[in-house]
Amino acid sequence: TLTAWTYAGTAADNAYDRLLIGAARQISETVSADGGAITVDVPISALETLSISRSDRVYYQVADPDGAIITGYEDLPDTIPDLAPSDNAHVADAAFRGRDIRVASVWRYVAEQGATGWVRITVAQTREARNALTWELTLGSLLPVLAMSVLALAALMAAVHIGLRPLRRVEKALLARDPNDLTPLDIE
Repeated sequence: TLTAWTYAGTAADNAYDRLLIGAARQISETVSADGGAITVDVPISALETLSISRSDRVYYQVADPDGAIITGYEDLPDTIPDLAPSDNAHVADAAFRGRDIRVASVWRYVAEQGATGWVRITVAQTREARNALTWELTLGSLLPVLAMSVLALAALMAAVHIGLRPLRRVEKALLARDPNDLTPLDIE
């Protein structure tokens, strides 16, 4: 059960992490510099893909090269304070406003006069849909295993019953004869 739960959790995280990273990259494509100021136009479509579950909440944040928040939730936790910017995405778990969240961050390099450096784009989502998918995958894997276990147990019991049939014939033959009769039994 623990193995199925762990595997299902990993599969759910991988699936939803791709959506988180995709949304962050989609937002990063709208980052630009104009007159020394960094601007971003967060596309609604980037966040809509994460809003599949009605109970999940989606948060985002865009920070300039100095760490100042350009747009989004200012109190969104920074899960990568010591990580150097790169072309790779970073995904981590965190807590935000009393809820467990999964956070994905990507960077975009901006090279304009007065605005040069790595802009960090962070997108986070609560874990309700992930947890629901984990349960669904776990139950989906355990039910066939349980059914196969019941079939295997039934097959084992049938094999033992068939395997002990010759001993039952010997038992019947011994019970049917006199206790003092020591002649060999005439059964196969």
